Amino acid sequence: MDSYTVFIAVDETRGLDDLPSDLDRTPLTVGSPEAVQAVTCDVCWISMYVSESSRVEASAVGEGDSCRMALRLAELIEPALPLE
Repeated sequence: MDSYTVFIAVDETRGLDDLPSDLDRTPLTVGSPEAVQAVTCDVCWISMYVSESSRVEASAVGEGDSCRMALRLAELIEPALPLE
């Protein structure tokens, strides 16, 4: 059985446009918000739009498909996002 460590982060001062420019980003949709996926140091991050100046991030690192786990986590929290 695969094992993962997962994180949820709320950034109230930076939106999707404020992500580091050197990240290799893949646009995606999680429910209704705009989102991007990036992988750094074996951690898969999914950053979801909340407003121009805020975002929520779901991330996972582990023995299996970290991006699959991060996406599942994002899908679970997306319905609770306070979209503009």
